[in-house]
Amino acid sequence: MNNTIRWSKIFQVAALTVALTAILAHLKLSGADDNYKGSLAIFDRIFDLGFAFVLASIAFLIGRRILRTLALEFYSLPEEAAFSLVAGSGAIGLAMLGLGLLGLLKLIPVAITLVLFVAIAWREFPVLIALIGNGFKAANATTQTRVLALLFGVMIGLLILNAATPPHDFDEAIYHLSVAKQFVKQGRVYPMYDNSAGDFPLLIQMIYTICLLVKADIAAKLFSLILAVTCGFAVYGFCTRYLDRQAAVIALFAFFAAGMVIQVAVTARIDLALTLILFLTTYAMIVYLETVQPGWLYASALFAGFGLSVKYTAAFWLLLLGVMYLVEGWWRSRRKAPDSGTATVSIGLMLKRGIVFVILFIAVASPWYLKNLVWFHNPVYPFLTGEVAVSAPGELRYFTPDDTVKLNQHFKAAEEKIPKTVAAIQEVLDIQARARKQPNPLRIWEYFIKPDLYSTTAERGHEPNSLFLLVPLLVPLLFFLKPFSSSNRWLVWFALIAVAFYFAMALSSWVARYLLPIYPLLTIIVAAILARLTSWFRPYTALAAWLPTLAVAVALIPPLLTCSRQTWNTGHLPYLSGQLSRREFMHQMFYFPAIDFINRQLPDNATVMMLGAQMSYDVERPFIADVSWETTEWKRLLSRNDSLDQVAAELKQRGITHILFAPGLFEYAARVGPRDSGFIGKTRPATNRPDYFTQLRTWATFDLFRGSFLESIYQDQYGYFVFRLK
Repeated sequence: MNNTIRWSKIFQVAALTVALTAILAHLKLSGADDNYKGSLAIFDRIFDLGFAFVLASIAFLIGRRILRTLALEFYSLPEEAAFSLVAGSGAIGLAMLGLGLLGLLKLIPVAITLVLFVAIAWREFPVLIALIGNGFKAANATTQTRVLALLFGVMIGLLILNAATPPHDFDEAIYHLSVAKQFVKQGRVYPMYDNSAGDFPLLIQMIYTICLLVKADIAAKLFSLILAVTCGFAVYGFCTRYLDRQAAVIALFAFFAAGMVIQVAVTARIDLALTLILFLTTYAMIVYLETVQPGWLYASALFAGFGLSVKYTAAFWLLLLGVMYLVEGWWRSRRKAPDSGTATVSIGLMLKRGIVFVILFIAVASPWYLKNLVWFHNPVYPFLTGEVAVSAPGELRYFTPDDTVKLNQHFKAAEEKIPKTVAAIQEVLDIQARARKQPNPLRIWEYFIKPDLYSTTAERGHEPNSLFLLVPLLVPLLFFLKPFSSSNRWLVWFALIAVAFYFAMALSSWVARYLLPIYPLLTIIVAAILARLTSWFRPYTALAAWLPTLAVAVALIPPLLTCSRQTWNTGHLPYLSGQLSRREFMHQMFYFPAIDFINRQLPDNATVMMLGAQMSYDVERPFIADVSWETTEWKRLLSRNDSLDQVAAELKQRGITHILFAPGLFEYAARVGPRDSGFIGKTRPATNRPDYFTQLRTWATFDLFRGSFLESIYQDQYGYFVFRLK
């Protein structure tokens, strides 16, 4: 016993020493430039990881306190951890939004808010400690659990190594972290006219602002990874409650057997956060339908509101859940509860609670939509209306047909003045268009055999889970099972929801990443199929026991190898150890050298307009972002001015001194075609124009403009140009 106490004290002292060293290292390096190399980098990465876990712990505490008021009874540790962490994350995100709208998104107000959260929920701290302790005990219970825990730990360790690097994913640099960075710089949440993605629901990005306030952007990626791992635990918890522990273990590992899950998990994207939230919304509603405890329905409503606070696509998922709620509620109201023998809720009470559910989730999500209604007169801006054409005090106007006429007049002037240049640009875009490979999102098999067709050029390794090929086996299996038993009913519902959501997304977008919300459902179906096949064949062959292990291993190893190669080939380990500076690491990214030139060679008072260059996170000079394939800011300039002389005069009047130009975006848009994700609501050209006409018009008119008003001062091998306004 004395030895145990002594080793415990030694461990505590060592942990405290490492923590203090990490904090001091971060304080020192946060003030250093991005050329630093040295051993302190290791401790700075420990700070990033520690800060992400501190944020997650605070989220758990406040989330557990919120859920306690709903009197929820949790079935397992993973279930309790997942629901509590996400409830708290949503509360923190909304609190940061509130501070931002009040102009208080600054270090001291944010720190005070987090301290208040801890003060409110400090009684939950023993629950957190007990949860961690019980988790370790469960992992160490038997030789089998120790082996499984070790394998899972190695897998998560690899993901941590991959995530603990400077943000360099395209979407991180375009808006997930770029928008959060601008909010932090301004100390407030404000309408973004140049980066309309900053006007989306940004619940998770508001948590990222906390990381950026302490200059720990890597912590934002690690927090995103924590949410991804939590999604795996949520799947495990559901299987434990409604299937069995074998299926739960299969599902936990199988969830990560998709390259898409692993690749998104190690970035600060929000797709897996949305996946987790929507799954917990479904999970809580199912528990309510099984137990008729209203707290679970209200918890589902809370998470539904969080889902709508992350992404607009959550709306269709909630519509599907509404169908499930009505059908299941009606069916259950006509029978006796199998366990208690008493009647379930009546139709009237079911409808009343359903109305309360709708009111609650709308109330939770409403701040994001109300602010857009006030700022843009459109709660789902920029959808439906497109982006604004004019945004001045007391004036808000969207693009009209008259604007299109003026834009085309500018293009006609370019055709007349530089006909050879315009013809050459059109030939370049036409070559790209002819090389186009048009996917059909309804061809399910192509997601597996041609995954690159359904991902952008920035999404290498976004393969689906090959285990999903087993999902059709659910249909024949149900002939031999009781389809209306509790667990089998939910498998059927999962299949129906997955199919409906798949078709909804496939009909609106070709990007496979948008299908991530169905991954937990399909993973659970696969786990149930493997577990049941194993139990059926075990009496006939001992090899049946190895069936799930072999299947999951075959599916899991390829994406993990891809992740390992990325970690090795991109210099992750040298960066983590301090042998490679942040600047050297980022120079591997094709878009960074031009940004590095802007940061180091342009004067401090320079203001840059971006045109075709979308990754703006690392820009340290004032800038106007460009995130749309339509280059909206250039459209605004042309539509407001009758001549390019007036365009130049307006740029100077606004203080813009330089332009970062990258025509490669226009070539990519032509190569991909109108199958883009469409988040801006594209203005379609006339039928006698090629579908890349918008890009042609932008490129041609800009080429005419730069010939008279711009001076080239930088050009690199990646097709990036920096111009100085004459």
